[in-house]
Amino acid sequence: MTLSTEAEEELETGDVPPATIEFCRLTDVPLSAIATLLNEARNTRHMPLSTIFTERSAAEWVQGKDEQWQKYGYGPWAVMVNGEFAGWGGFQHPQIGADY
Repeated sequence: MTLSTEAEEELETGDVPPATIEFCRLTDVPLSAIATLLNEARNTRHMPLSTIFTERSAAEWVQGKDEQWQKYGYGPWAVMVNGEFAGWGGFQHPQIGADY
């Protein structure tokens, strides 16, 4: 991973600004960002049923996650760090099965 000059300076001086962490619905995140994260090797190794995601298959994945909110009243959240999509987390109904 390559750090920007600004990030390197922050690490050297210890003057790292606090991160802003926000939660939103996955439907609020651009599909390109979701597909990129779903295809990241560090994530796919934890998702044994995963395949290569396109924006179309990412949209289907998001729809499946969002349906949990509609059906059960809970589901996964998108995690945003400094305005960038960093991942997802939350509860998944047991009948849904393993994540993919």
